[in-house]
Amino acid sequence: MKTDGSNLLTMKPGSNPLRFRGMPTLISATVDMKAFPEADPTCHVDLPGVLSQPLAVRLVFRRDLNTSQLRFRLPRFTPPGSYPGTVEVGGRQLPISVEVEARSELRLTPHSLMIKTKSAGKVAADLTLQNLGNLPFLVESKHTFCLYDGSGVDQAFFAALVEEMPEGKRRIDRLMDELAESHGGLVRLIVEKGAGEVPPGETRELRVDFHFSNRLRAGHVYSGYWSFSDFHYLVEVEVIREKSDREETQ
Repeated sequence: MKTDGSNLLTMKPGSNPLRFRGMPTLISATVDMKAFPEADPTCHVDLPGVLSQPLAVRLVFRRDLNTSQLRFRLPRFTPPGSYPGTVEVGGRQLPISVEVEARSELRLTPHSLMIKTKSAGKVAADLTLQNLGNLPFLVESKHTFCLYDGSGVDQAFFAALVEEMPEGKRRIDRLMDELAESHGGLVRLIVEKGAGEVPPGETRELRVDFHFSNRLRAGHVYSGYWSFSDFHYLVEVEVIREKSDREETQ
């Protein structure tokens, strides 16, 4: 972390507050070690409204002979913002300002989804969403994403490089035609249950309907990512071949 002289704890009365900064789980500031000629002292941080009691921390990382870092953790769901407080070092109390940065973290269970379907249409799934960041997250009711046949790229290059091209058709045209065939179409996703704002620390049960297009081909496996915010969730779709009447009777 880059610092300047104004961010160093120098023990001078009346100086500007020491500025701490970071995610809730790792808050840090640089300390001028010239103020401590002997061993690293034990420190106490007090943030009214954030901590129920002063937090004991210590100098944990010496950058060189003159400076070190003071680090501590806040509750992981502490909202982003600036919080005033004090630090007690060597029996002296000094003002501090703690800048808590925004942290976005989501978790969906199961960690990825495999869907088996016989054809295009609707398939429902139950998912569990956890908001592990310190920002509220909005689950919108409608989403879209694309599916692709993973083996389609290899097949497309094979066809374009090996097959004899008819007169007037280029290999690049054959490649693009095959790639288009591997596209599984657009998935429309409807959150039937659980849409809305999810506060930090909350767990939400979701009921999700996946609406597949008629571009899906039997016997193929498709995959795609349901993306929202900076989160990407893998969805795989296996299209099962339907048995014919003759196969059913055998």
